Amino acid sequence: MAKKAIISKQKSKPRKKNTKKPSQRFLESMKKQLVKKRKDLLKSVKDLEETFCAPMPSVIGEGEENTFEKEFTLSLIESHEQEINLINKALQKILEGTFGICIDCDCFIEKARLKILPATERCLECRKIYEKSSL
Repeated sequence: MAKKAIISKQKSKPRKKNTKKPSQRFLESMKKQLVKKRKDLLKSVKDLEETFCAPMPSVIGEGEENTFEKEFTLSLIESHEQEINLINKALQKILEGTFGICIDCDCFIEKARLKILPATERCLECRKIYEKSSL
């Protein structure tokens, strides 16, 4: 029983906020990664749009499949476009000198998180709070 109380105390203990600004070298690395990802996504969107616009053969009984494929393709295009917008925001923030700053708490986002999700706008702590509040 005492062990459970210790664990719950550890969970409620607030984490220390990151106050270390990313180095110029790190920012350049992130910029390269973001530009490459944007280029790949733009190519993917172009390919998906070409596929979407291509006439699909009309065979009896395949109408539902074609509709599903078109809806799926549209969903992928929309998802890629949203990610491109986030990347553009992140690249703009690099230019402005505000990249890696959490939009909620104004602390620097952890480097490890930025390496995995370079277009992220929130630190892990604020992301958890945001997700809980949007349920």
